[in-house]
Amino acid sequence: MFVNFRTAGIKGGSITSASVRKDASVNFLYYGIRSGGVLSLEPFKNRYDLLFTQYTTLLFTSGGAAYPYLVTGVLLNPNGLKVAVDSVHAFAAIDLTVARTMSYKLRFTSFYRAGVKGYPVIETQRL
Repeated sequence: MFVNFRTAGIKGGSITSASVRKDASVNFLYYGIRSGGVLSLEPFKNRYDLLFTQYTTLLFTSGGAAYPYLVTGVLLNPNGLKVAVDSVHAFAAIDLTVARTMSYKLRFTSFYRAGVKGYPVIETQRL
């Protein structure tokens, strides 16, 4: 399967057409408009669990109006990764018996260093 698209400069000018073959081994393809080709930036989709990135989500005002909000955070690989949120057990109380009913044991404890965002701290425990 191919994805076909066209690009042009913001001030107009010539239109360039491109065609990119979908690659089933990755979740996304990145295309460089200036280079005119696919960029090899993403690992194979079965080789990672977490993606540290910026993304936009919708928040809502008290009146119900939606507005986009830029987030720097972590997304899960949508390709076969299973996770669970445990709001019952304390982190220290999650042992192998409890975890077998869930996924891996990991939690984010902070996202700041010296008051600056973008420095995640992750606590994990081998079970």
